[in-house]
Amino acid sequence: MQSIIRSDGYFTWLKFLLDKSASELENKVGYSPDALAAGWKLLSPRFPIAPHNIDLRGSSRWSEGILPDGRNIGSVLSARLSLSDAQKKLATFFDQGLDRRPAKIRPNSKPAAYPAAKPVGIPQFKLAAEIDWVVLADVAPGKILRRADIRI
Repeated sequence: MQSIIRSDGYFTWLKFLLDKSASELENKVGYSPDALAAGWKLLSPRFPIAPHNIDLRGSSRWSEGILPDGRNIGSVLSARLSLSDAQKKLATFFDQGLDRRPAKIRPNSKPAAYPAAKPVGIPQFKLAAEIDWVVLADVAPGKILRRADIRI
């Protein structure tokens, strides 16, 4: 029986979480140092994410999707393209193979802060509403998530 966790918040896709140390993930995802020291869980949606539930946040190097000049990445994107079309495209992109699977890190202890990633982040999205997530892996303290660790 798979464990289910109900949550909203930020997520990325699996490819960006594989084969990285805890400190590298903390930086890439935007967690304070040692946030993953107690280990973490890899989550993936129980069901496909509805396009309207995906808030495009750009990269984890922009905290809360706010660019260095103060503009919201969503506003910038909506001036260039249809957000609804972009959300549909992204929802279609997900779940086409393991690497593209939506993924979320659930630390075993609460991070002290959520700093922007430096110098380079990873793609990030935020859910507008909670969904059910399935635990695909438990990553022990000091361990690295490998493809073979994932329970599908």
